[in-house]
Amino acid sequence: MAKGWLQKRFANGNYERGSRIERENYVYRYIIPAFGPMPIQNLSVERIEKQASEWNQKVSAMIVNRVLRTLAAIMAEAKRYKLIKDNPAAEANRLKEKTEVVTPQKVLTKDELRRVIQATESGTMERVMVMLPALTGCRVGELLGALGRTRFEGGKVRDPHHDGRS
Repeated sequence: MAKGWLQKRFANGNYERGSRIERENYVYRYIIPAFGPMPIQNLSVERIEKQASEWNQKVSAMIVNRVLRTLAAIMAEAKRYKLIKDNPAAEANRLKEKTEVVTPQKVLTKDELRRVIQATESGTMERVMVMLPALTGCRVGELLGALGRTRFEGGKVRDPHHDGRS
């Protein structure tokens, strides 16, 4: 069911590359290993919440909650096709996410950032991958999404869907 959901979800091509990678990660690294052989009708709120606690031993509450949202979307499709009556993943309690305080110790200084950038070769994709988030504040998922629709030519990132006039 989960693999079929992924295929249908991304068949129309309306999703960013980063979103697709993220959902595939949740399905293949968490959902299928935990529930794969189990018939979807046998999943209960209790079983899902127990699994969420197990996942939380290894990853953050934020990631667990994203996996639960993905599972809820898969089960919503199963419900829509009358394979199940209820969606226990939608009813499962989400984990409390800690709000992380950004301290100066967690942020690179200008000198540290300069050294990281200098550790990459000028004109390479590696340098772009370091500099773009550092200079724009974009997140990794946003960067991956942007790179999925761009080309790297002659030391420059080019968007084939943008003619450069605006």
